[in-house]
Amino acid sequence: MYTIKEKPEDFVVEEVTNVEPSKDGKFICFWLKKTNLNTLQAIEYIAKALHTQPKFINFAGTKDKVAITTQLISIKGKNRVQIEKLKFKDIDLRFFGYRDEPLHLGELDGNKFKIVLRNVIRKAVKKNNFINYFGEQRFSDYNIAIGKSLIKSDFNIAVQLIEKSDSFYFRKLEAYLDKKPNDFVNALKLMPKKLLKLYVNSYQSYMWNETVKSYLKNNQPGENIEVPMIGFGLNIENLELKEIVNRIMKVDRLNFRDFIVRALPDLSAEGDNRKIYMDIKEFNMEQKGKTLNLNFQLGKGSYATEVVRQLFE
Repeated sequence: MYTIKEKPEDFVVEEVTNVEPSKDGKFICFWLKKTNLNTLQAIEYIAKALHTQPKFINFAGTKDKVAITTQLISIKGKNRVQIEKLKFKDIDLRFFGYRDEPLHLGELDGNKFKIVLRNVIRKAVKKNNFINYFGEQRFSDYNIAIGKSLIKSDFNIAVQLIEKSDSFYFRKLEAYLDKKPNDFVNALKLMPKKLLKLYVNSYQSYMWNETVKSYLKNNQPGENIEVPMIGFGLNIENLELKEIVNRIMKVDRLNFRDFIVRALPDLSAEGDNRKIYMDIKEFNMEQKGKTLNLNFQLGKGSYATEVVRQLFE
């Protein structure tokens, strides 16, 4: 039907920030431009070069790997000259300013996209509304299964799945478990908290997608309703959505309290709501032969790959 991300320059992402820079502060902020790296990989490289830990480098949202992406990061306890001296093959850092606290996940307005699709053999059809599904990159490898096992406190299963999906981090776990074979909780603490939280969020995202698919079988909402993201403390007023959520949780043998992960509190996941339609702006589409050029801006948390997929439904 089409080829997406044939090369990184076919998928360009620019974060739209809502952060106001200051002239001083405890945290220094830089624009991170990366090519063919995911956000966590780039953070690892920068942390290593600065002789610091990845937990001291924060960002507002993860970005695609096979792409050229620009996003804001904050770094604790380092000076501008030290950072600007760094040289990387696929990473560029440009000074932004300072602030008194680290960047937080979700602290952005959205992202701008420039996408080139190649080998297009069908005509794309623009829609009035795009369903706000989480994109497939959210669910790569074993992310959903790992997230589910963490929520259910099946930590031994989580470790087994990480072994299959991420050899880099599993080596750290394996070395620890050789000494303490059944201490899965403390082994998992050796992994970046951001990555473990990403697994949990992937599972929540999967359940949100399933909730929407089930709801749309019998409904075509005219307004941009909110659909629950399953987690602790969630109150669902829409009776039909409540029934769907309960059914999904029953299949996985879960209850809302399971999302409070007592052994690993940082992984606890609160319930939330997400709009069923994307917030999409400045949409432009131009097709020439078998090449389709797309330009648009999405609100935070929405996936450009889903816009592309839905154009060809």
